[in-house]
Amino acid sequence: MSKFNYHSSDTLALSVLAEEISGVSLAKIFYDNLYFKFGSSGYMNWTADKKGTTAPFTGLTMTARDWLKFGKFIMEEKKAKSCLGAFFEEGIVDAVLTGRNNKSKYGYQSWVFDVNGKPALVLQGHGGQFMVLDETTNTILLVFSISEKYRVGNLFENIHKIAERLN
Repeated sequence: MSKFNYHSSDTLALSVLAEEISGVSLAKIFYDNLYFKFGSSGYMNWTADKKGTTAPFTGLTMTARDWLKFGKFIMEEKKAKSCLGAFFEEGIVDAVLTGRNNKSKYGYQSWVFDVNGKPALVLQGHGGQFMVLDETTNTILLVFSISEKYRVGNLFENIHKIAERLN
């Protein structure tokens, strides 16, 4: 039995662990090992503290095009059943219910929503940034905003419904 217990500091603990093991920041690991495989703009920034330790919960900044390419990269890695793809797939399969009305789940540092009847990986940022990877339709929905609260409703509560409208 699993229980949802989200803490944004969990990502910081993973960042510190990665840095201690490798001797370089998580941002450098990400840039050198992943970003160069999909990024085309050359612009990527991940906030760090004054010692240079990546603070992942504060935001990974890339261009919109690079974010979309990152989503495509993740979907391709999952299809190829690579180590990274298997990580994301296992996170979807093992995700636990959050207890929210939207029936969202959380697994391995990412959200999981039911989109078109199947679980879909959703990367979410603070304030209403979302990337929904709908593998059923091979569609990526990318939303950048400064607030997740709109007159029409909370994006977090409805992002899966919005993604389904793309078909």
